[in-house]
Parts: sequence; C-alpha cells; structure tokens
Amino acid sequence: MESLLSFRPLFDLFLIHLGFAYSQYIVLRAGAFSIGNIGLSAIGAYTAAILTVQYGLPLPVTLAAGAFMGLVFGMLLAIPLARLRGVYQAIASLAFVQIVLSSNLYAENITGGAMGYSGIPKIAGTWTLLICTAATLYVMFAISRSRAWPGLRRRARG
Repeated sequence: MESLLSFRPLFDLFLIHLGFAYSQYIVLRAGAFSIGNIGLSAIGAYTAAILTVQYGLPLPVTLAAGAFMGLVFGMLLAIPLARLRGVYQAIASLAFVQIVLSSNLYAENITGGAMGYSGIPKIAGTWTLLICTAATLYVMFAISRSRAWPGLRRRARG
C-alpha cells in the first residue's frame, strides 16, 4: 500500500495534464487548430503563483487575476489569429507559445527561469483533482451529445 502512495504525486500530475489535454481537445473539436491555450494557461498560472507567493493574496483573488490575465492575452492574441486559417493559425499560435516559453525562461527574477516558481502552496489534493477530472469528462460527454454545437458531431464523423 505504501508503494502505491509513493506514486500519488505522479498520479496528481497525470490528472492535471489530463485537464490540459481536454482543454486542447475542446479547441480542436470546435474546428480551430490552435495551441495558444497552452501559453494562456502559463500566463494565468504564473500570475496566480506570483500573487500568491510574493503578495500573499487569497486563492480566489489570485485565480480570478490569473484567469483575467489569460483573458486579456487571449483577446490580444485573437485579433491577429482571427485572420488566419488552417496551418497558418497553428504556426502563429505555436509562435505565441514559444514567446511565452522564452519569456518564462529568461525572466528568471520573475518566473524562476528553468527551475520554475517555488513556494506555491498545495491546495488541491488527489480527490479534488479526481472530482474536477470527472466533471471535465462529463462536460465533454455532454457537449459531444448536445445540440449546442451541432457541427461537432458532423466534424467528428466525417
């Protein structure tokens, strides 16, 4: 039993990455080939981490600020990407992700560079991540079966 508990952090990381994979899946199912959401997630995560660790703000405030920063950068990114289609949109969104990655690596005094940002308190445990994963799977299943996006079923089949 103790050997299984030693893999718990790895399982938590798997559940987090499963959430990121489904965020990419929903973008692809909507008909856009963009990976810009990865860069937007990084911007929001660093915003929340910096506000939590350096300024000691409470979790709901930092999560809202991180989501807001992702929204702002997403709106700025949407302006040029709205004119692109297909592979050009994918290349431009990949360029954005590379810019965010480079900024995170070379802004060591802000982001911690290649070592990352440390001192972030762990708030969500394995059960919280399991519940969020189950909710995400349910939402994905409900969207794929609903009439909210009728083009999704058509694209998935054909």
